[in-house]
Amino acid sequence: MGRAAAAKRGRREERLGVGLTANGSTDRIIRFCAVFVALQVATQALYYGLFLNSRPFQVYLHLVAASAAAVLRLLGRGVTCEFDMLHGGFDMSIRSGCDGLQAMAIFASAVVAYPASWTRRTQGLLAGVASLLGINIVRIATLFLVGAEWPQHFESAHVQVWPALLILCAVLLWAAWASRATSSPQTA
Repeated sequence: MGRAAAAKRGRREERLGVGLTANGSTDRIIRFCAVFVALQVATQALYYGLFLNSRPFQVYLHLVAASAAAVLRLLGRGVTCEFDMLHGGFDMSIRSGCDGLQAMAIFASAVVAYPASWTRRTQGLLAGVASLLGINIVRIATLFLVGAEWPQHFESAHVQVWPALLILCAVLLWAAWASRATSSPQTA
């Protein structure tokens, strides 16, 4: 392809807001995948090597548990929080895997790997991680309700339904962000 045709395609892609589509370059797609995988490996190494079982992780679990207890109290439940435990007709502990950090890492890795301005990436990271944190708190509150009201369904809700929904939320949030990140010119 000649330089003029490549420049014309580049302007067309820019005008159409193409990020990682069939019209985008293969190099961009390969770069996105490579950066995404590298970031996933790095976040997993940090999570399992440094963060898991650390004091900051324990504090984070307590904040998540306390937030879920507050949501449940708003719903009229007499729930108390004792560090990472919820009590009140059902006892539930918030542990690794219940923290929502895996979904946040998937979302964050995809945002950082995506070819958008750093301003848009930062905005996306802040909004997406906050949204996933909120969704995870709702997840924990609903798991508590399922355990208290329908204990026979707790295991499937905990192991199958909510993990899949949380990852789906991360992917959908990223897709919505990516669509917006490339749909209009960046002003900053």
